[in-house]
Amino acid sequence: MIDCLCVSSLNLTQPNQTLFFDSLRIGKSTGEGVGFDPSGVEKIRRAVCEGLCTNAAKLHSDGKYRTVKNNILVELDSQGVLANFGKSPEYVVYSHTVDNPASRQNTVKIQVVTAINGMWLKNSKLYA
Repeated sequence: MIDCLCVSSLNLTQPNQTLFFDSLRIGKSTGEGVGFDPSGVEKIRRAVCEGLCTNAAKLHSDGKYRTVKNNILVELDSQGVLANFGKSPEYVVYSHTVDNPASRQNTVKIQVVTAINGMWLKNSKLYA
């Protein structure tokens, strides 16, 4: 699974962003960079999934995303990280939509997207 978290979906102020990243760091910064604790990132992605579970989308065999709840065709914003990341994750959640009047397929662009594990949705309020 692609380990990608869209931090802007957390709506953190700049000081809180610094605290957020400091809490994820492993060890001290070296000239080679700073590592992050993968379990901390997963916990945050799970929390984002829980909060945005009604905005979940699944990648289908035709290579297009459809919302889990209503099967609406959506597409990743071309400026987003996941759209340019290589292999697309099977499940994502998003916090913003943008009308796409130029689309002939009536798709909705999704922004502020975080990759999730589809199993997390089964424990969310989406299925409650």
